[in-house]
Amino acid sequence: MRGPAGTRRKSTRIEFDGRDAVAGWNHLGDFDLESPQVSLVVTDRTDGEVVVADAIRWRPID
Repeated sequence: MRGPAGTRRKSTRIEFDGRDAVAGWNHLGDFDLESPQVSLVVTDRTDGEVVVADAIRWRPID
């Protein structure tokens, strides 16, 4: 996939089972973000009944 100005776009699928959720932030992984522009897509595809996404937090990895 190509992004703006011919840059490459990488897609990573993340699955999360809400039964494993804890109060507060839930860590979904560490990712090497090569581009200054990042997007996130949340879908309503689920085997359960509800999809909830109220916030995301981006932070640098040391």
